[in-house]
Amino acid sequence: MTKFFIFALVSLLVMSTVFAVDIAYIVKTDYAADEGILRMLQEKNMSYSVIADDDINRAKLSNYSVIIIGDDKLRNVKKIPTDAHIVVMNRYHADYFGFIEEGNVLQVSANGNIQMNKKNKKINVYTQPFYSLKKVGLPIYYLPSDFMDNETESITTIEAGSRNKEGSIIAYKENRCFFGIPRTEFWSDNIKKLFEDCMMFVMQSGKHDVKIDESLANSVNGIRIKNELDQYLTENTALECNKKYKIDFRTLNVGSFSEDVNFTGKIDSFTWTAEKEDLSAKDSTTTGSKTISINNAGEYDLTITATIKNDSNPGDNMKSRRVKVVC
Repeated sequence: MTKFFIFALVSLLVMSTVFAVDIAYIVKTDYAADEGILRMLQEKNMSYSVIADDDINRAKLSNYSVIIIGDDKLRNVKKIPTDAHIVVMNRYHADYFGFIEEGNVLQVSANGNIQMNKKNKKINVYTQPFYSLKKVGLPIYYLPSDFMDNETESITTIEAGSRNKEGSIIAYKENRCFFGIPRTEFWSDNIKKLFEDCMMFVMQSGKHDVKIDESLANSVNGIRIKNELDQYLTENTALECNKKYKIDFRTLNVGSFSEDVNFTGKIDSFTWTAEKEDLSAKDSTTTGSKTISINNAGEYDLTITATIKNDSNPGDNMKSRRVKVVC
């Protein structure tokens, strides 16, 4: 896995909003990375990683805001979470990421410039139809309209093949974009703009956000304390010295991405930590629970913190509960 760090805030030309973005660009091998994609990411001041197929298992994909999947057939594609924010640029994995319900992505090339439709406007897909004088046609991938569901929005369409089969070369669905124009060296400015729109759609369609659940039953401000008799302590119940108490809480992933969550608990001088990897969007965890015993009388703040990278609402990541200890 090769990591290129370009630390900056991102501002795409199509919007004035600023994003902090980490991109995972997944390809068959490190050498298969498209120079046009890398150049665009650099021009937009995005930090990115090029991740080879064999490294997908070791990569923490939940750390990335957007995943771009290049023009390759991947052996480990099912290790990529389907709830991630994704741009697909190949004909192999559209079904796995939910762009089509059945069938296959179709491919077309021709001996002349192929045009696609965008709001009744004709746009050349490439600046030329061939790779070189050898007359090998450039690949264009499209989703057959017959196999797309109602949640997939067609951005550009084409009618191709002997039966003029209709489909979408560019399509959006939830937090994903299908972009069936993989050969960047033959992109016009119009196609570059469409790819920027694709990236912008994917980035804007979700957020990173976890919170400690204040509504947890028998909790005070989201934190529960249970004694050795399996009884939950109310807000005014004191803890006894040298007795064991279980501290627990529930963390919700209310964002759009799988997250690696780090937990820290603290009472008096005692601190503990825990980690939950790949907490799926809309899922919850009780990771971070701890059995403790306190030896000194007094009043203390028991605090719990759950942290992730780029949390859009860090204000609900920390909860505290005042406890009294008697000896």
